[in-house]
Amino acid sequence: MHKTLGMLFALPNPYDLTRDFDEATLIRNVIPRVNWHGWSPNSVLVIEKDDLLLKP
Repeated sequence: MHKTLGMLFALPNPYDLTRDFDEATLIRNVIPRVNWHGWSPNSVLVIEKDDLLLKP
């Protein structure tokens, strides 16, 4: 992941959605527990403008 999207965006390492969202929010948004930790094709990216590594 860090050699693909990680070249464009600053990605969290390790990936952990529970750091940004509480359990109730993840469940309410139907994000399976298996996707809360560790990178997968279903990972939810929480990025902000400043996370973009390519600067003009």
